[in-house]
Amino acid sequence: MSLESDRWTDLHALTKREGDLQLWALVATLAFEPPEGAPEEPVEAWLWLELEDGWEVWLDDRRLSRALRRQAAINGDVRIPLELTPGEHRLVVLVEDAYGVAAFGARLTDTANGAPPAGLEAWAVAPD
Repeated sequence: MSLESDRWTDLHALTKREGDLQLWALVATLAFEPPEGAPEEPVEAWLWLELEDGWEVWLDDRRLSRALRRQAAINGDVRIPLELTPGEHRLVVLVEDAYGVAAFGARLTDTANGAPPAGLEAWAVAPD
């Protein structure tokens, strides 16, 4: 399954699982490898989310953000700061679908809202 690349994805339509009062778990790997010659220091980035209802965001088993809301505008206004040490990290986003669509969109930027920091990659693989 692939998410929309230029806008949020309706998880109902993507999975063909309609209905409200659902909880979705989306999992990705974030990997940071400092560019050659750069110091082995953590990198800061922002995770931007497009959501309608509530959420929880976890990185390496540590909760970074949690909010409860209902049928809010889906405008990408959720910003979560990340600090990533070199290596791989597990990102888990729990998306609440209380009512309406099951909206989910995500993007990574640097702390100036530009391209992701050099050496930062993200990927997700759906379970079999």
